[in-house]
Amino acid sequence: MSADGSNDREIISVGFRLANTYAWAPDGWDLLFTLVKVSHQELTKLWRISAEGGEPRKLWEWNKRISALRVHPDGQHIAFGSGTNKSEVWVMENFLPAEK
Repeated sequence: MSADGSNDREIISVGFRLANTYAWAPDGWDLLFTLVKVSHQELTKLWRISAEGGEPRKLWEWNKRISALRVHPDGQHIAFGSGTNKSEVWVMENFLPAEK
């Protein structure tokens, strides 16, 4: 959606819960987001999709929640919380594919 509210469009619709965790990739063309499958064990998957739409690409999955996702401007690091009651911050390095 444009900042003025025009040109809104859906880029993905999923059959289970889209977590409230998303961030723009540094290239400005892709969006990172998480999907959470809640059962007896929570499983979170980190995905990347073009802002133009198309098929999302799974980047990673983890057996905890991912919250407060932040991407470093160099595109090679992300930081996030696990959504648990204890204080912690996780950092991943070199998780994005090289730019074209």
